[in-house]
Order: sequence, then structure tokens, then C-alpha cells
Amino acid sequence: SLNLSEDSTTSSDWSDSKANAGESNEEDNSHKCSNIRSIVNIVLTAIGLGVITLPTVMATCGWIGGILVLFVAAALSDYMVCKLYQAVTNHPKGDPINTYEELGRVCYGRVGQIVTALIVH
Repeated sequence: SLNLSEDSTTSSDWSDSKANAGESNEEDNSHKCSNIRSIVNIVLTAIGLGVITLPTVMATCGWIGGILVLFVAAALSDYMVCKLYQAVTNHPKGDPINTYEELGRVCYGRVGQIVTALIVH
């Protein structure tokens, strides 16, 4: 027979020690996102958007028009990602920018922060 009380105590002790060990790190990292997680998030969003919109664009514009729209969208996306990268890396104070709202504030002040928050959320 299986002794569940011993296993539950062991897992409880492990989770308690894990929680106590991570308390200081949890406060520091609660609003941060790793670079790899950010990249995966952007790639999955782009793939999802393409899966949803590509058939509609091709049906509406036809093969030639759909391919042209696809290339224009790809060029615009590349341009906007380059601009986003330049804005984040050229921040004058050197503080990290973790959200789009912070980026809007750095680029356009308080109005940019509010407009960006309204668009994003």
C-alpha cells in the first residue's frame, strides 16, 4: 500500500523551502520579463496574427494583391521593429524600459504614456 501522508509532508516541506528561498527574488522579478520570453511572445503573436489574417487577405485581394499586401506588411513590420529597438537602446538615462507605456513616456512624455496605455490595454 501507498503511504500518502509521508509523500504529502515531503512535497509540502519542499514547497515551503522553495517559497522561502524565492521570497527575495520574487519581489525583484515580479514585473520583469526575460529577453527570451519577450521574443517568444512577439513571435507567437506574429504567427497567430498571420494565421488569422492571411486567408482573409488572400481571399479579398487575390493571389497577386495578397502577395503584395504580405510584402508591404513585412516591410512595415521590419521598419517598426527596428524603430522600437532604436528607441529602447537610445534611452538617454540608461534606465531599462520594461513596458510599452514606459517607452511612450520616454519618447513623447506623459501624453505618449497615456495614449500608449489606451492603445495597448
